Amino acid sequence: MTLKDLTHETTSALLGNKVRSTLTVLGIIIGIASVIAMLAIGAGATGSIQASIASLGSNLVLVLPGAQKGPGVQVSAGRGSASTLTVADATAVSQISLAAAVAPEVASRKQVVAKGTNTNTTITGTTPQYTSVRNLEIDEGAFFTDQQVSGLAKVAVIGPTTRDDLFGVGSEALGETIRIGGINFKIIGITKSKGGSGFNNPDDAVYIPLTSAQKFIVGNDYLSDISIQATTANDMTELQNEVTSLLLQRHHISDPLLADFSTINQADIVSSASTITNTLTYLLASVAGISLVVGGIGIMNMMLTTVTERTREIG
Repeated sequence: MTLKDLTHETTSALLGNKVRSTLTVLGIIIGIASVIAMLAIGAGATGSIQASIASLGSNLVLVLPGAQKGPGVQVSAGRGSASTLTVADATAVSQISLAAAVAPEVASRKQVVAKGTNTNTTITGTTPQYTSVRNLEIDEGAFFTDQQVSGLAKVAVIGPTTRDDLFGVGSEALGETIRIGGINFKIIGITKSKGGSGFNNPDDAVYIPLTSAQKFIVGNDYLSDISIQATTANDMTELQNEVTSLLLQRHHISDPLLADFSTINQADIVSSASTITNTLTYLLASVAGISLVVGGIGIMNMMLTTVTERTREIG
């Protein structure tokens, strides 16, 4: 049988059973499309999560306080609840050769008031190195300087979402005054939008000098965390180990299991997120694979029916 004859025979068979042929093709199309779509969704989720993690900073190592412990503490408040990190710790960490930049932070959620409007947002007290460590770019104005930090300046840099909530979408906010905890701060800068949502949205935040935050907002000298930028991505693990050893020594702790702080690097976060998204991708692919199997079974059923109907003719 020539190719022409084979093509003619196939076309005749398909056109002779239009409904059956359509259902057969449709089953395969739906099955393959489901597999492709589910894999694409999984890959997209992975990319989105990794992009969100990358927006936190480059080659980032975080130092967090430990869990609150001691007499009278019946229930642990979890890691990050203790007051164990100080500016002196951050200064000591900055002397490590693998640390390209160090930004101590104090974070607290407060009500911010301006021109009769208000919003509840994250107040971050930090230093100028924060822009480098956390990949924070300024869209308008400027970030505060070391002189303003040492001088307890009442200045603020706000995110675009906070600006829109307080002054209206796209409004001019430079030079305006906001009130935090009864203290007036002058806006000197607006950050570029990073995108995000929820309590950790970098666009919905107010940044003020570290010293001003400690004195006027939180009322103590302790830090919420220390952000450290490693010189290269390959140095993150080694930097994490050096930071851990240094802080154990500074806090006079001999047993690492009793450390009053914890460290984590960006690679660990990415690895954990990738594990979760890969599991999600496999799950979605499995569900889509079932659709493909069902489509295949439908085709086999139709082929079996067709052969059964022509048994006498074939025989």
